[in-house]
Formats: sequence, structure tokens, C-alpha cells
Amino acid sequence: MSILTVGLLSLSGYWQFADCDTGLSKNQGDAFKIYKTENKLKVELLFINSIDRALINENSGENFDYVFKNKRITMKVNHTQNELLKIMNWTYDNKSVVETELCIYKRLEV
Repeated sequence: MSILTVGLLSLSGYWQFADCDTGLSKNQGDAFKIYKTENKLKVELLFINSIDRALINENSGENFDYVFKNKRITMKVNHTQNELLKIMNWTYDNKSVVETELCIYKRLEV
């Protein structure tokens, strides 16, 4: 198994919103499901009930760790030092969605 594959598998799971400074949960439940299919990393937005909820990682040399997108939504994400994923830029129909810092952390499976 390659290092890239191990890295992608460690992202797989359910993610919740968290405070970017402390890494503590905002207790809002699962917001994202990250998984790998057909050698593509995908994220499912669990709070959207439409066909637009699935995004595929299509980072084509941009200065972000991951760029998830579909026809209407683009989400640019970086790893932080405390194992959070920080949403750096989020657009829907080419309009900015997020004006504040948003981070997500992986929910521990019990």
C-alpha cells in the first residue's frame, strides 16, 4: 500500500464541525462523510439533501491540500497542525458561502 493510499484512508470516515483554535467539537453532529471509491477521494455533505451533496477531489495544482468539487459547489481544504481539516474557500454557484473560519475533525469510531 502506497503512502498516498494510507493518507487517503486515514481521511475516510465521518467529520464534524470544530473550533479551529481548540479542535473541540461544536456538537452539531456529523456534517461530512469522506470516503474513497474508484481511486478518487470523495466528500459527501450530509447537511444537504440534493444531488449536489457529493463532491470529488480534483486538485489540479492549486495551493490547497484538497479541492472537492461538483458542478455547483467547490470546497478548498487544508490540513492543520492539530489534525483538523480547515475549509479555506467554499463556493456555491460561484458565490462565497463561508466568510468565517470553518474546521472539521474526524469523529472517533467507537
